Amino acid sequence: AIALSLADVLESAGDLPKAYSVYKSAFADLTHGLPSPSESSTSLQADQRTRAIGTALKMAELGEQILHVRALGRAPAESEYGPVDEAEVEEKLDWALTEALRLRGGSANSPKKGKEKDSDTLSLPRWVEGVDLTSTMERVADYYSRKGKVEYAVPLYVHAISTLIPPPNVTNSGLFSSTPSPSVGDRCKGWPHTSATVLPGLISCQSFTSGDIDE
Repeated sequence: AIALSLADVLESAGDLPKAYSVYKSAFADLTHGLPSPSESSTSLQADQRTRAIGTALKMAELGEQILHVRALGRAPAESEYGPVDEAEVEEKLDWALTEALRLRGGSANSPKKGKEKDSDTLSLPRWVEGVDLTSTMERVADYYSRKGKVEYAVPLYVHAISTLIPPPNVTNSGLFSSTPSPSVGDRCKGWPHTSATVLPGLISCQSFTSGDIDE
């Protein structure tokens, strides 16, 4: 908690490279010795995994900003702090999404308040709260949308929306059940066109229902 709070202060002060470095150290600590999601986990370990997912997403967010500043020539190309390249940013996004899926479908218990270590009594940054599968999919989809990789962004947006507004006759457990999930086109046909406003940047489902994508 202390490292995350320190990094949050550095980020608020505009020192993104150093904030990234502290987040990186915190991420290493959070993931060290973390049991596999398929193994039995305590509520504290589930909470630790959730923090690690949030930290990975935050590193990807700052990493993208740092690389953008470098590209504009406002920072050394090989800075002491920050990601090496876009591949490192995508690696953190991939890790966060994979772990969020595993945590949702694994046997880890939901974190319970009051069981944190003494060192965790310090208030955590607000972005740590509310980290779940839906928000993780949205964050990853936002990144790929900005990069123009629509083929990666759209499926994530569709799955994220399905957990918030399930289309008719479709449960939001499709990702984790043995029952085959409906195609992207079928899901979009089940939603009003206005559902595209639920998540910023979502490509309108009208593109699916108009026959742009073959099913």
